[in-house]
Amino acid sequence: MTSLEIDKDLPLVQNADLNGKVVLVRFDHNVVKDGKIKDPYRIDSTLGTLYHIAERANLILIQNLEFLKLIHQSILLSEL
Repeated sequence: MTSLEIDKDLPLVQNADLNGKVVLVRFDHNVVKDGKIKDPYRIDSTLGTLYHIAERANLILIQNLEFLKLIHQSILLSEL
């Protein structure tokens, strides 16, 4: 199997019953350098999956802890 082929035994999120469920997605895009997004490819490549989940379930996104250090605590609390 090449790196571009999909493993047939791997369950796909498109086939999951997500209606009424809560889905927690953790991601590490690691695209920010010096406070700016240098390469949006990793972000763009996940949007389809995130939209698919969000249309069917309550989506909760979490990022790596280094990113959270950059955000003011009051902003985090207001988003919850």
